[in-house]
Amino acid sequence: MRPTDDAIAAAAVFKTAPFFRVPFFYLRHGQSTYNRDGLIAGSVDPALTDLGHAQAEEAAAVLLDHGIGTIHASAAQRARHTAAPLADRLGLPVQTHSDLWERNWGVLEGAPMSRLPERHRTAEQGESLADFNLRVMRTLADLPGPGPILVVAHSGTLRVLRMVLGAGDIPRSIDNALPIRIDPPAGGDGFWRFVALA
Repeated sequence: MRPTDDAIAAAAVFKTAPFFRVPFFYLRHGQSTYNRDGLIAGSVDPALTDLGHAQAEEAAAVLLDHGIGTIHASAAQRARHTAAPLADRLGLPVQTHSDLWERNWGVLEGAPMSRLPERHRTAEQGESLADFNLRVMRTLADLPGPGPILVVAHSGTLRVLRMVLGAGDIPRSIDNALPIRIDPPAGGDGFWRFVALA
């Protein structure tokens, strides 16, 4: 999928913010009960599974030596609890943000993932793609703290980042708790690099 006009507009407004001038790290939450059961979560707040907690511990081990200076997370418990192991090891607080929460899919939340519509469509009582893009980018642009910054959120949040930063869409959801380093383009022009830290 090519970047939408809304994503391009969001990029024009927010890519000049200080947050988008330096490398940062991204981590999708560990497996939730909704992930395990193949259900649409969105604004619902399911817990991590035992596997999800184990994935969070593994991600913390990978990220421990990358000099993380600040941890920001979606206010959803699946994100907060994924951030906690690394925060505990580094002695850092987890700063939470409700506006980093996953996109609201309205009446489809709790339904099987097979019913998830194409992203440019808005579900009944759900959030539009344009509103979601702007909500996420506005929040990221204002994140405070010394870097490198780690953002712990959702697969939809990462899709917004990829489209707005020119990396293109991803064919499927990113793996749970896979740490990613996001590097700005050399010289300020071109595509950002999204590097998985396996």
